[in-house]
Parts: sequence; structure tokens; C-alpha cells
Amino acid sequence: ICTAEGYQGSLVGAADQAGGMVMVWQDQRETQLRIFAQRVDGAGHVLWTTDGVLLSVNQCFNPYICADGTGGAFITWNDRSDSRGSIYVQHLDASGAKVWASAGIEIANGTTASENTLPVCTHDGAGGVIVAWSQEVDPPSGDLQVVAQRLSAAGTLLWTSQGRLVGSDIDAGEEISIAADEDVHGVFLGWVSSAGTGIVQRVNAGGNPQWNSTSGYSLGAVVAGSRVRVAERERASGGCFALFKWHHSGTGIYDFNVLQVAARDSSTTLAWTEDLDSGGGLSGYPDLGDDYRVTTGGDGGCGCVWDKVDDGAGDGVFAALLEYNGDYRGEGVLQVSSGTDGNHFPDATVWPGY
Repeated sequence: ICTAEGYQGSLVGAADQAGGMVMVWQDQRETQLRIFAQRVDGAGHVLWTTDGVLLSVNQCFNPYICADGTGGAFITWNDRSDSRGSIYVQHLDASGAKVWASAGIEIANGTTASENTLPVCTHDGAGGVIVAWSQEVDPPSGDLQVVAQRLSAAGTLLWTSQGRLVGSDIDAGEEISIAADEDVHGVFLGWVSSAGTGIVQRVNAGGNPQWNSTSGYSLGAVVAGSRVRVAERERASGGCFALFKWHHSGTGIYDFNVLQVAARDSSTTLAWTEDLDSGGGLSGYPDLGDDYRVTTGGDGGCGCVWDKVDDGAGDGVFAALLEYNGDYRGEGVLQVSSGTDGNHFPDATVWPGY
């Protein structure tokens, strides 16, 4: 997708709903790091400008992408030209043309009072996009919080200028997980607090946090350095799935980390939790990697993928489908790759109507 000289990295992609995908990366073919995007079809043919469509003109990092549902994509990134971190977003159509202003739309500008970083985005189910990011108040030693903004299909900011506060506490360097809440044109978010607690939050179409104000819903303590991943729950009472790693306290070899998936309905009820079993032991036995994802599945269930590392035959990537009520579907947990050379960074999507 790119043969230009210089460094290219931080590649992320999204399915284009036509058998192909759109990808975005940071690129140092010139002096500064800039953001480029490319689309490929189902046969692997490059569809847009050779070596990618240039999105940014300044020093930029942390690109993130989501599909727009019509073959194009929404892309957000961190502009560091002001040293405080501004957040930009752009919409590319199916041909790779920029729908909004050539340099993108600035939705948050870094100042001496706030520094913005690590943006993520998802479509809002109404032709627009919702972006969320981490914001440090009074840097370099201030509190970190979660801020979000929604844009219409025309690129109009729909929430408060500079974004709406939706989470009052997030750990430094923490990656936010995001999933569309399509029925209400809102969003689900997941992150880890500075106290090591897993948090999920639901934000409605107006930008108002729905679960315990800006505190969010607590999943309890999670393993240090781990992530909370979220996906929309499409059946029963709605809500979301959250996948996270927690510590199973015991003695000897029975003291290990476990991957747990939790289902929340649209209010404050925890519908069920399930410790994922990788065959011959829970997903964390004897050791669990840091890479795992959850995705919305057909009929209200979800799909989960994760890696496991124990320096032996048990290494590999595992996957499972769960029903809307938490029961395993089909053959339960499947090992989809194995070996001791390292199998990491799994990701997945579920075929419609699985």
C-alpha cells in the first residue's frame, strides 16, 4: 500500500463493507511525521492515490480510523505542531476524496490549560462521527479525563466547543476503547482509571454521559497495564460488552490473570460475566498476553479473540463466540494459531448473520 522512502508505522485499518478495507498510518517520508490513508479492495488492489492520500500538513501522531458505511472512512489524529496536542478529524469518501476542509477539522486545540492525545472514533449511525480522547488538565502534572465530540455528516460540531467531558478520571497513557451505540446515535467507551479500575461509559446523542455521570460504571480492579475493550450489545436490553483482564487470587499456580467478558444492559444492570476458557485452563493460565478484542456478533452475542503466552505448546491466539446470554456458541473456544515464535495483536470481526 506504500513504497515511499522513510518511516511508516502505527498502521490501523477498518473494513469498508465492500470486501476491502481502508487503512491509515503515520509517515515520515519527509521531515515531519504526517498522516496518510489508502483503500484496497477484496483482491488486494490499491484504489486510491499511489502511496496514500495525505491528510495532515503538520507534525502528527496517533491516527485512528472507522468506516463510514459507504466505502469511505472517518479518520482522527493528534496534531503536535502546537506542542500541546490538538485533535483533528477528516472524512474521506469511497474514492479517497476529502469531504471536509483540506486540512481536516480541528475539534480540540491544545493550550497551556489542557493537552489532548490518543483520539479514537466511531460512526454515529446517522452519517456523522463521534471522537473521544484523553485530555490532561493543567499539564504537565494535571489530572487526566475523557472528552468527546460529535460531528454531523456536514462536519458541524454538535456538542460543546472543545468537546464534552464524559469521564472524570483515566490513567496516564491509557487507550480508550470505543463502539457505536447505533440505536440512539451515541457511543460506548471503555478505559482504565488512575486507580486501576475498569470503566465503561454510555454517552447519548446529545453528549450526556448516562452511567454514573462522568464516573462511569466500574468493572472493578483490572490487571495493571491492561485495557478495557467494548462492543455494542444488539439484543435483549441493549447496552455493551466489555472485555478486560482481572487477577484471580489464589495460591501457587492457581494465582493467575483471567480474561472476563461482561454484558451490561442499557441501564445499570450487569446481565452476566464469563471467564473465557482456552481449553485445559482459563484464558490466563499459565500466562495471558496483552492483546485481546471483543466485537459485536449476530443475534445479540459477541466474538472475542486473545493471545496466550507461556513459552510452550500452549502459546497461540484463541477465539470464542458467545450467545446473548453468555453461553458459548458452537465448539466453544478455538485455538486459531499456535507456536512459540509469538502470535500477537489479534483482531476480528464477525460475519453478518453468523
